[in-house]
Amino acid sequence: MPLAREIYQEGLRIPPVLIQRAGKIDRELLGLVLANVRTPVEREGDLMAQLMSIQRGDARLRELVAKYGEPAVRFEIPAGDLLRIETPGGGGWGEASA
Repeated sequence: MPLAREIYQEGLRIPPVLIQRAGKIDRELLGLVLANVRTPVEREGDLMAQLMSIQRGDARLRELVAKYGEPAVRFEIPAGDLLRIETPGGGGWGEASA
């Protein structure tokens, strides 16, 4: 059971923000996060692994769309799980990321 009685006792609270834009990591934000954890080297590795898995998933989904077409891929994804993949330029699935 946690000993903290308020959320502020749990540590640094950061609202949802982008740590990566146009494929580049915001090093200042990363530094802020890593300065507030007990094991910064391990946490940086964890975060990099998460970012790489997202990039890999994005690439694989785009490959499926290129091979089978967007309607077929959308048909196979349960409606509750379906999210439109957007690029910063507003493009859809078949278009390259900016």
